[in-house]
Amino acid sequence: MRDRYADRHGGAEHLERSAAWDIASLTLALKQVQLARSAVHDLARTSDLPITMALGADDSEEMISLEIAEDGLQRTLEALKRL
Repeated sequence: MRDRYADRHGGAEHLERSAAWDIASLTLALKQVQLARSAVHDLARTSDLPITMALGADDSEEMISLEIAEDGLQRTLEALKRL
């Protein structure tokens, strides 16, 4: 993959810059998703209303969606670091 990209898009140097930019962006996105998970969990923990409490349950759609997003970002980040 590395060689194909380099051939099509201007060499290894361009690939390195693009990967570094994407790694930084993914790292920020990952931290934001982790913060969102924490915020939803805290909201649910401190809420008085059952509907809001349910958001932070480990098996809620919202928490599962955030976990899936976090896992996907983490896998992509690890793959980019291996380039």
